[in-house]
Amino acid sequence: MFEQIVEERILEAQRRGDFDGLPGAGKPLPADLDDAVPEELRLAYRVLKNAGCSPPQLGVRKELLRLNGLLAGATDAQAAARIGRRMSLLAARLGLRPDTPYHDALCDRLRR
Repeated sequence: MFEQIVEERILEAQRRGDFDGLPGAGKPLPADLDDAVPEELRLAYRVLKNAGCSPPQLGVRKELLRLNGLLAGATDAQAAARIGRRMSLLAARLGLRPDTPYHDALCDRLRR
């Protein structure tokens, strides 16, 4: 019943043009950082995120993404090595072992 009411209101808004000209219209949604979170933890992370709380692991993941950007722009081999060591340390703090799907997904995400 509730879902039907929501669907009707959405359709009414579409007919009125309420969604026309919104920022990002016609473009894909931005990538969600939850893609690298194991599927069994996504719901819990999403609930915490929506409540304004985030697990410490999310901060570590954001730092990994930031460091990846720095690594991509590093022109000095020593700076790149320092960034790489810091990334390895953070990955270890997350408990990422190279033989896990989560590790592989995070590495793929960082490469993009």
